[in-house]
Amino acid sequence: MRGSRSIEQELRLEAERFVKYRGTARVRLEVLHFQWDELRETSRKNVERLKEVFRTDEIRRLEPRNHIPAVVNQSDLDNAIQASEISAETLLRNPDNDPPLLTFPAHHRLTCLHGRHRVQAARETLPPTDAWWTVDLYVADTNSELRTTLVEEYSNEEKPSDGEVYRKVRQYEREGNAVEGSSFRPRAEGSSTALRQLFDYKDGELTAAFDDLLDIPGLWDGMRISTLHKMIGMKCDEEVLHYLEHIKVVWHRLLRGDKTALQKVDQATVRALELKAPRYSKQDSQVLQGQLLSGQIFSAFGQQEREAIWNELRCIDYLIPSLFTFFEDLKYLNACADCLKRLVKLSRHDTVFTALQRKFPYESQTGDQCVLEVAESTFVVRPGRAADRFDLGYRQLWLRAMRRYREMPTDAKKKKKDLLAKPGVRRADEEVLSDSAAQADRLGFKSNEIQALKQRSSDREIARNALLKARKPDRYQYNETVMEANVAQIVRLFTTAVPMPSDYSSPALVSENPNATGNRCGFPDEDAQEQDSKFLFITHLHNESEEQGEEITSFFVRRSVYLAFFGKLADLGMAEAEQQKRREQETREQETREQERLGQERLGQERLEQERLEHERLEREEHERWEQQRQEQQRQEQQRV
Repeated sequence: MRGSRSIEQELRLEAERFVKYRGTARVRLEVLHFQWDELRETSRKNVERLKEVFRTDEIRRLEPRNHIPAVVNQSDLDNAIQASEISAETLLRNPDNDPPLLTFPAHHRLTCLHGRHRVQAARETLPPTDAWWTVDLYVADTNSELRTTLVEEYSNEEKPSDGEVYRKVRQYEREGNAVEGSSFRPRAEGSSTALRQLFDYKDGELTAAFDDLLDIPGLWDGMRISTLHKMIGMKCDEEVLHYLEHIKVVWHRLLRGDKTALQKVDQATVRALELKAPRYSKQDSQVLQGQLLSGQIFSAFGQQEREAIWNELRCIDYLIPSLFTFFEDLKYLNACADCLKRLVKLSRHDTVFTALQRKFPYESQTGDQCVLEVAESTFVVRPGRAADRFDLGYRQLWLRAMRRYREMPTDAKKKKKDLLAKPGVRRADEEVLSDSAAQADRLGFKSNEIQALKQRSSDREIARNALLKARKPDRYQYNETVMEANVAQIVRLFTTAVPMPSDYSSPALVSENPNATGNRCGFPDEDAQEQDSKFLFITHLHNESEEQGEEITSFFVRRSVYLAFFGKLADLGMAEAEQQKRREQETREQETREQERLGQERLGQERLEQERLEHERLEREEHERWEQQRQEQQRQEQQRV
């Protein structure tokens, strides 16, 4: 039955094609027009590829497989036939495979259904006297089903991008055309399974978030279907949904929610804007303002519209997001998520958020207080609602992961039999794991995993590992009693270390250094991670600044990524936290000064005591010399007598 329906559909389409077809003609390139909202935008890479083909090989414009389908009003076609002094029958007969030249009036635009890349390549390659292409003409009242079929008949075009595949499949499924949707899906290699996994996941919640971006065609060049299964496997649905909503909000803000305007946003515009921060960066502002006001970007908009867009751009206080930045930043989020998964066991239906939410017993919390970590292992308490406590605590777990994810890599999976002796994978730092569990407990989270990590003595592990590393077990052995005694002795030595004072300085969002930014998406570079990790605390990430600098800093990038996944916090009470942090800093500074004063006094007393002892020693030595001389004189006197 299903096969019969497909045959009937094919026969119906062929009948429609026969009725609507008006013939084939050569048409000047300047007449050929492609709608701005076509799913497939011009790719410079493909244009350059075709130009090279045209230069090194014959341009096969007359071959049927290279024809371009176009739709035309019957009246416009009649006028062109008359102006060209040919007949309608000539167009249909196409004698000797030499179609006639069909002349349209100046400034006429013939709407083509595909072939954008070959036309652009031909415009840049062919001389004006030979600038034409072969076009198959159909009347404009052709139904949408036939138009779709013509559009999908790609010839010498690069395969559709992931974004095109997703948009086309969703278009078919929304129109109830499951047959076309299933036939188009495999055109992107391996996409069918990944898309079905996404569409079926949790009643389509993630799909709906992607679908909300379908009205912005320029975003979809960044789609990565092959990454969807990893995204789902991360179990970070809340963070993924927030980032996708963040993309939507920013682009809707730029165009004030006008759907018609959003559909005019092309790939060139998105590529120019993504990861820019014109409000803060003078360099970004200068480049984007020139491109925008000159019409290089947002080219489908008028001058006044572009000026309004520019005013909105200058108000966005984070990096402008896109689907490209989303998939890049997912890599970073995944590494951090692995750290949080050590604190709780996730069920099949859990996300990191829901699993940790269940391990946050509100009834055990103390009064209306929220705990904030303002520096490494330095906490302050501020008044706050019960509803704030989990949100603040949850965010701070992520922030610790962002600071220390390199020291908490996932444990390598043990295989029954390794076929190859590969290099070892770096193990997680025991001290960092223990401290992470202690932080989670301090913030109010309770789980068996947290308690187990807390009970593991990282100092004992480090001491034991040091002994075993110094004397390899395959060559030496320790008596168990001696081993435990040695471990205990080393641990006692660890306790003599004095903590370094915490850094309470504030990070800069901008810099006059043009190289201060580093990577704007994905993983930060090592220097940026080391520099920014001491500032990745909630009090810093929700501070804002009105100043503009030559360039944004790498901390500005981390702040933007954090806000994209987690958003801003209303009524966070940062002022109180900052005041308390300053009071803590002043107290610590006073304590430091007092310790220095006491130390100086102690040194002075020790110096006086040393001087007293030295004086006593000299007197004692002088007395001993005098006594020796007296005894010597007595001895000599006795000898004379």
